[in-house]
Amino acid sequence: MKIDIKSLRARLINYSEPVQVTSIDFHKGTFTWDYQGQHETEESLDYVESWEVEEKG
Repeated sequence: MKIDIKSLRARLINYSEPVQVTSIDFHKGTFTWDYQGQHETEESLDYVESWEVEEKG
């Protein structure tokens, strides 16, 4: 399955709205996200409650 990173959202444990995922490093288990101009890198995928894909259509 291929997913366009631009369509990937993560619902983080401490956020009510999903954030835009900008990169994922599966080897390190980290990801970077953006929410309204706030960029942050999480050191663990454990911060994600769920993943969402915005469907184009």
